[in-house]
Amino acid sequence: MIKDIDINWTQLILKEILNDNHRSWTSTANPDFPEFEKNELKSLNYPFLHPTVHLEKMQELRHNYLQKFVRPGFNNTLNFCRYTKDILGHSGEFGKMAIWKLEPNEKVLPHADLLDYHSYIRRWVYNINLNSDLTDIIVDNKKIEIQPGWIFELDLPLVHSFINNSKETWYFLTFDTWKN
Repeated sequence: MIKDIDINWTQLILKEILNDNHRSWTSTANPDFPEFEKNELKSLNYPFLHPTVHLEKMQELRHNYLQKFVRPGFNNTLNFCRYTKDILGHSGEFGKMAIWKLEPNEKVLPHADLLDYHSYIRRWVYNINLNSDLTDIIVDNKKIEIQPGWIFELDLPLVHSFINNSKETWYFLTFDTWKN
């Protein structure tokens, strides 16, 4: 677990989320992945859901598109990802970058990320606005203590889930970096 060095990032990112002119969130509903039945996310470096089920397509997008495209209005979020990657000492290129939105009492059901793509990346989870008194992040059957502004590496392919027990919308950012 890494505590945020500068808590101001959380406010900058939350402000971008709340000010987004393109307020559309993408449903993750997919009959092949029922654990994401009711969830929504906002892809930051791809205009649609990332094609993570197709490793070849992700590798094709890796060197150019995923490094250059950023959703309009999310420059601070991109700068945070770059900053964090630098302080973590990780030089891999960005993979999937997304902000997840869980409404009150909503959850991402327990699952393991087992697509071919996942064996090539490291995944980082940055908590934006709620703490572990109101949310549950369960990794490998253990609850992770989290505060706004804390980031951790999600060790794939461990089983994990996210549960919003609060009466507020919960936002968290995930971003992947390709292993060198």
